[in-house]
Amino acid sequence: SYIIKSGETMSTTNKTVILEKQTRQSILMGLLEEKPFIEDTSFISFNVFLNSFIRYESDQDWFKCITILEKEAHKFPTLEKILKFPITSDHLLSFMNTMADEGWGIDDLPEESLKDKELKEIITLLLPQFNRRECQWQAANQQASYENVQIYDHFYTYSVYKRILKFTEKGLQLTTLPKQKPKIKAFYANNPRSEAQACIQYILESKLAYDQQVIVCLDSNLQNQVASFLIQYDIPYFRPNEYRTNASFRLMQDLIQLKFNHTKKNVLKLLQNDKLILPYRLDLITYIETFGIDLKTCLQPLNHVQQALVDSTLDKVIRIEDYKALERRAELGLSNLRPKMQILADLDTNNFETFTTGIFDLYVSFFTEFSDEDVESINKVKSTIEAGYPYLKDMNDPYLALIYKLSLLTLSNKQSTGIILTDLENAFTFGKKRIFLLSCTQDFYPQLPTQNGLFDDDYLRAISPDDQQPRFDYHMQQLEKLRFSVNEIIYSYPIGSYEGKVKKLPFELEMYFKENEIEASAWNLIEIERSRKRERAVIDNETAQALYFKDNEIQGSISTFEKYYRCPYQYYLAAGMKLYEPTRYGIDNAMMGTLLHLVLENGIINHNRSYADVLLGNEEGLLKPYFDDLKRLFKAQDNELEIMHRRTAGLLNLSLTFLSGREHSSVFNQYETEKHFNTVLDVGSDKKLHIKGIIDRIDFNSTGFLIIDYKSSTKSLSESQVMEGVQLQLLTYLWIGDKVLNLKTPYGAYYFSLGQTNTKLAALKMSKRPLSVVPASNAETEWLRHRKLKGWPFMKLDTFDNPGGYFVKPQSRAVYDIKKVEKHLQEKYKKLIEELEQGNIKKQNMVNSCLYCAYKHFCQHDQEPIKLERIYPRDSKLLEGNGEDNDNQVE
Repeated sequence: SYIIKSGETMSTTNKTVILEKQTRQSILMGLLEEKPFIEDTSFISFNVFLNSFIRYESDQDWFKCITILEKEAHKFPTLEKILKFPITSDHLLSFMNTMADEGWGIDDLPEESLKDKELKEIITLLLPQFNRRECQWQAANQQASYENVQIYDHFYTYSVYKRILKFTEKGLQLTTLPKQKPKIKAFYANNPRSEAQACIQYILESKLAYDQQVIVCLDSNLQNQVASFLIQYDIPYFRPNEYRTNASFRLMQDLIQLKFNHTKKNVLKLLQNDKLILPYRLDLITYIETFGIDLKTCLQPLNHVQQALVDSTLDKVIRIEDYKALERRAELGLSNLRPKMQILADLDTNNFETFTTGIFDLYVSFFTEFSDEDVESINKVKSTIEAGYPYLKDMNDPYLALIYKLSLLTLSNKQSTGIILTDLENAFTFGKKRIFLLSCTQDFYPQLPTQNGLFDDDYLRAISPDDQQPRFDYHMQQLEKLRFSVNEIIYSYPIGSYEGKVKKLPFELEMYFKENEIEASAWNLIEIERSRKRERAVIDNETAQALYFKDNEIQGSISTFEKYYRCPYQYYLAAGMKLYEPTRYGIDNAMMGTLLHLVLENGIINHNRSYADVLLGNEEGLLKPYFDDLKRLFKAQDNELEIMHRRTAGLLNLSLTFLSGREHSSVFNQYETEKHFNTVLDVGSDKKLHIKGIIDRIDFNSTGFLIIDYKSSTKSLSESQVMEGVQLQLLTYLWIGDKVLNLKTPYGAYYFSLGQTNTKLAALKMSKRPLSVVPASNAETEWLRHRKLKGWPFMKLDTFDNPGGYFVKPQSRAVYDIKKVEKHLQEKYKKLIEELEQGNIKKQNMVNSCLYCAYKHFCQHDQEPIKLERIYPRDSKLLEGNGEDNDNQVE
C-alpha cells in the first residue's frame, strides 16, 4: 500500500514533483519499487504549479474577453468582423499568455500594417484585464527557494524552458531524460496505413512489454489509424493528449441550436443524440427526413401523410399503407418527446437568466441513469454556464458564444496502461525502452513549432527576429534528447501518400542516417490474405426445406429467382431468412419511371392502338394530377418536383413521339397492359415452381404476340447472362405467354426504355464526296434513334417491324428458337430447385451483385466480380439452326 497526496496547490513544506500525464505512471511505479510508501509528496503538472501562485480562471477570462470584443469591435474596422467570431477570443488569450511566457511587452508588438496596428490597440485594451499568466510568472520569480521542487523534463516551449532553467538557480531539480546508447533502426512503407499496420505487427512479434513502448505520430491524422490497429490486435494503449466529447455535451448544444433555429436539420440532430431514449427512433428520423418536418410541426400530432393522401391519385405510384404505417410509428416515437419539445419552444430567450436556468433543467431531465460520466458531463456544462453568466447576460447575442464554448467541452482519457500513443509535444517519457517515430517525412519532421491565424509566424518573427536560431537549436536538441532516451528508437516514414504522391525523407534525417551508416529497409508487413478456397457453404436439407418449400412447392417472383443465380447467399438472406430491405421513402428515379409507365398504361386501356396520338402534346396535363398530389405529400420538395414535372413531361413526349410512329406500322392491333399471372410451371422436378408477377405489356393479333417490358434505364438481353440464369425475366414472360396464356406464336421479347440516356451529338461532319459540311446532329432525332426496342426476335424482324426502324435490328438470320429458350429456362429453374434442396448458400459476386447488395455491410464478401464471356452467334445455343452460318451476326 502507498499514499500519494496529489494536491492542486504546490506544497510549501513537503516535496513537489512536476511531471506531465504521459510520465506519471512510469515515475510513480519506479518510486514504489524503491520504497512502498510515498509520503508528503504532491505530484502535479506544470500548469497546476503555476496555478498554485495565482489561479488561472480560463473560462471566466474567455467569457469576459468575448464580451469586451462584442462591445469594442466597431472601433477596429479592419478586424471588426473577425473579432465577432468566438474563436478570436481563443487566439487573443493564447497570444497574451505567449507574451507573458516570452516576456514581451506592448512596445514589442509590430505596427507595419493596418491589421498590426489594430491588433496592438486590441492587446493594449485587453492586456491589463488578462494578465494572470504574467502575474503567475512574477509570483514564481519572487519565490525564494525551489529546493523542495523537482521537475521532470518535457517538450516545453522554448520560452518556458528558459524560465525553468532560471528556477534551477534557486534549487529546482531538473530531471532530464536519461542518456542511453540506443539501437537505431529505420523503416519505410508504401503509404501511411501500411506504415501503421507494420508498426503494430512489429510490436506483436517483439517480446518487449507493451508498457515499455511509445508510438509518436508526427502526423496527428495517423493516430486514429494506429489506434484502430491497436484495437484490432487487442493491444492495450492510452493517449495522454486525447480528449473526447460525448452525447451529453452535444445534447445541450442540440437543444440550444434547435431553440434558435427550428429547421429539420436541427430536429434531426436532437433525435440522433444517443441520450434520447425513443421507441421507433429510426422510423421517426426517416419521417422527419422524408417530409422536412420542423420543430413547429413536431409540437402537433403527426397527421401530414393521412391528410395529404385523402382522394390521392398516388395509389399506384407509392405504397400508401407503408407511408401511413411510417407516420403511425413516427408518432409513437415522438409522443413521449413532445412535452419536452414544447418546454423548449416556450422558453423565453429575451431573459438570459431564466432561459439558461430553464434549458439546463430541461437538459438534466433527459438523463435517466446518472453514470459517473453523466455526472461529470452535467457538472462541466453547469460550470461553463455559471462562469459565463455574469458576462453573457449583458451581450447582445450571448447564445452563439455559449454554443461555441459548450462545443469545446471534453473528458480526458482515464486509462494509463499499455503502449503510449502520442504526438511529439507529449513524447518525453521516462523509463521506456523503445520509441517509434512515425511519419518522418519532409511534411512532418523535424516539426518546428508553427503558428497561423492572426498571430502567424511572420507576426511572431517581427516581434523577436534575433532568436530564431536559438529556437531552432533548442528544438533539435529536444529531438536529440528523445533519440537517446531509450534503448531502441525506430524511425519510420511512408514513401507515398494514399493518392500515390511521392513522400521524401527530410534532409535532417537523411544526413543523420548517412553520417551514422543507417540504411532504411522496408517494413515486413504481413498481409492477411483470405483463402480463396472456401469450404462449400451449405445448410442442412431439413433447414432448406423449412426455409424455401411449402406444400412441396417453391414460390417467388422471377426477379427473386434471378437473385439466386447472382448470389445464393443473397437469396438465402432475402427469401429464406426474410431479411427484407428497408422500405424506401421519398422521391427517386424509380417513382418517375412508375409515373411514365402509369400514363402509358392508362392511355392504352382508354385508347388502345391510338393511345400515342391521343396523348402526344398533352404530357404536362397528363402528369399534373400526380405531381399535384406529390407536392401535397412532399411539401418541402415543391421546387424539385416542379422541375421533375417538366423533365418527366419531356421524356414522355419523346417516348410518345417514338411510339406513335411505331404503332402506325405495327402488325399488332390489340394491346394488354399489367397482365398479372400466378401459375405453376412444370420444370421436370418433383417440386413445383409457383411463379407470379406482372407483364408490363403484351401486343398481339390473330397469329401471335410480342412482349414489351418498360424500363427506366437502358437495358438489353445478353445471352451469356441468360445462360447463367441472371437474366430470366423477359424470356420467362415470353414462355408464360406461349404456354400459360396460349397467345399463339411468340414474335419476340423486347425492352423499351422510358428514361434519359447519354446521347452523343456531333457538332459537324465532313463529307468528302462531294466535299461539304453536314449539319450538326439534331438532339431529338438522335434521342429517338436510340429509343429503339432492344431484345430478341423469334420471327424474322420484317414480319413485325415493317417498314422498320423501331427495333434494334440483328442481321437477317439472327432469330432465336422458342423451343430451345423454353428448354433452357426449364433447366435453369430445375437446377434452382435442386440446389435449394441441397442447401447451397454460396457467396458470389456475379455481374456486380455485391455493388448494390443490401447485405454487403455484414456479408463482407471480398471477391472480384465474376465476368461472363460474351457469346457470339456462332457459339449460341439458343439461335435457330444451332448457330450455324451465323458467324456475321451480332448478339
